[in-house]
Amino acid sequence: MSEQLIGRWGPYDPKTPEDKKKARIQAQKRRESQAMQQAWLDKHKRGSFAGGGGILR
Repeated sequence: MSEQLIGRWGPYDPKTPEDKKKARIQAQKRRESQAMQQAWLDKHKRGSFAGGGGILR
């Protein structure tokens, strides 16, 4: 199954080569964004600060 493209009216299956290229680019950006968010969460998870207080500021 190919990656779905997120369009104006929601996700759809790309048909043209241009749409398939857009879908690949969107999927890559989505994966990078999710990895960055996960890294931030791992860095700031509760109890990771000195003293184990886990207070986020």
